[in-house]
Amino acid sequence: MSENISLFIPVMQFMGIFIFMGASALWLRYEGVISSEHAPIISRMITDLVLPALVFYKISSANLDPRQMEAMFAMIGAELAIGAASWMIGKFLLRLDRPALGAFILASTFGSTNLMGTALVQIVFPGDSEALASGILLSLGGVGIPVSSVGVIIALYFGSADGKIDLLQVLKSFLLSPIIIAFLLGLFWAYFALPVTGTILTIIFGAMKFTGISLTFLVALLTGLTVKPITKRDLGWPMICCALLVLIIEPILAYEIDLRIGDQSPSSALLLLLGAMPSSPIAIALSLRYGCDVELSSKLVVGTCIICAITLPSIAYFYA
Repeated sequence: MSENISLFIPVMQFMGIFIFMGASALWLRYEGVISSEHAPIISRMITDLVLPALVFYKISSANLDPRQMEAMFAMIGAELAIGAASWMIGKFLLRLDRPALGAFILASTFGSTNLMGTALVQIVFPGDSEALASGILLSLGGVGIPVSSVGVIIALYFGSADGKIDLLQVLKSFLLSPIIIAFLLGLFWAYFALPVTGTILTIIFGAMKFTGISLTFLVALLTGLTVKPITKRDLGWPMICCALLVLIIEPILAYEIDLRIGDQSPSSALLLLLGAMPSSPIAIALSLRYGCDVELSSKLVVGTCIICAITLPSIAYFYA
């Protein structure tokens, strides 16, 4: 039980940091420094510049091993299962309209692992290079790539009026996505152990490092710009179902899948914690860009973030 307590305390510290940053964004909005008109600009900054820079910078220096790959596939398998479950719940139980259903699926399926995962690992496992490498692969390969591919397809399908998708255009957009290009280039760089220092390389990698550092703050700004006041009505079945799916069922499912495809390892506990994070603010960015219900997605992101302050430490204490 002492090991569980050693995880519980840093997880609580991590949640405090996240809540503080979110409150800072709301204060900037209240003071008029930023407004909702800036949300689409910040959304494009995240998806087209900041996130790709962080992806390449982190993955290019990662050391990959089979256990990390197994944990990554366990995460993807859990997301596919939860995505299907959220579609059935949203369509047949909650009876959401098309834009709202798209937002519900995005928020219920994809956690904020790829945005907050590195920060979580650095706080919970300080100085642990193996945990950091596993966290990078789980965050980017297990969540970043699926949300950049399947997530975009979901947003396009439910955000369009007729539900028609040009698959060739989607494939082209996926392959030309800055995030995907950055991930593939990072894997190439890491596989061939290419240098990351030098007269020019130090400048390039340094620029990407400091650009990536701004990701968490920009995500907090985006959340603060799009969030609406949460009322008792908002804490209804969509919020309850989303929270159960993304905060509890998905991480436990990923953990169980990982145990069955490989032996238990340090990656297993890390997978559980990273999988138990709140809905990804990328759901807001995708909803803004492709026409899903932005108001619902922002409320689900904020609501699961608040609930996560209880569920994440609880999972760290009782299950990890």
